[in-house]
Amino acid sequence: MLFADNFKELIALRRQHPDFKVILSVGGWTLSSQFPPMASSAESRRAFVASCVTNLRQWGLDGLDLDWEYPTAAEKTNFAALITELRAAFDEESARTGRVRLTLGAAVAAVSTKGYDITTMAENLDLVNVMTYNFHGSQRRPKLTGHSSPLYPSNSDRPHYSTSGAMEAWANLGIPKSKLLVGLSFYGNTWSLTNASDHGLGAAANGPAPAGPITRKAGVLAYNEICGLVQSGQLKRVMDAKSCAPYALGGTTWVSYDDTESIRGKAKWIMTNDFAGAFVWEISFDDFAGQCGSSKALLTALKDGLGQSANHINPSAATHTQ
Repeated sequence: MLFADNFKELIALRRQHPDFKVILSVGGWTLSSQFPPMASSAESRRAFVASCVTNLRQWGLDGLDLDWEYPTAAEKTNFAALITELRAAFDEESARTGRVRLTLGAAVAAVSTKGYDITTMAENLDLVNVMTYNFHGSQRRPKLTGHSSPLYPSNSDRPHYSTSGAMEAWANLGIPKSKLLVGLSFYGNTWSLTNASDHGLGAAANGPAPAGPITRKAGVLAYNEICGLVQSGQLKRVMDAKSCAPYALGGTTWVSYDDTESIRGKAKWIMTNDFAGAFVWEISFDDFAGQCGSSKALLTALKDGLGQSANHINPSAATHTQ
């Protein structure tokens, strides 16, 4: 949930940065089960849409990001109707009041697109946030290690199991690149190796590695946990040049993650290939304390790679309810 003081500080940033937009993201992995019943009838969609307009304006927010994980093929029509009706309501409210129209975005799966009406999305959404992470993870593929968010596919992966492959696939479907944002993960997926001496990509694993003190969830470590383990020598960093993605290992622990080098590389790739920008899940996992070097190392690498362009940093992840 949103913390009142932090929320006020976030809104206050617009006094320093007039072009800064605060977009509320609703849904997420834990609350997406509420989308299907809401979107299943015109009446319930109408109530949701009206509440969005009222509350976004009341709270001084600039838009909405739908994080429905994930609409099925059977829910495709309802998801399209929800998007269409939200955009119509945002347009009507802007025309009636003279205020700048509320922004509308959606977070989408990197690979599976069966639940998405591409034409409707391209016409009505301002932002399409592609979750280009968790291509591999111990929750989904517990017995084999793999890159969570590689820029390019490894030798053993299909092309679309990578940031570049997934983004190009979405663009080829018909979503303008000017609306497509690349998802960046400030965390890593972990495995517990079956044999510490067999530690490459695709190595056998028993399942997720133990939880860390910050994330407190088996199979996941925040960047600020990972970089500390690397710095202390408990994990050894390895850079996969083909995928432009690092991983780290120590004993039977194996971690796929992004660091400053890979984040900077992705940011430059975004600019070179004319995509709209990037979004982050989640900012608090960065090294704000500077225990591994400079403070906010990943955010700084992202900013540097995007060439100081504030227009290419999507703030939608800044206010996320799960």
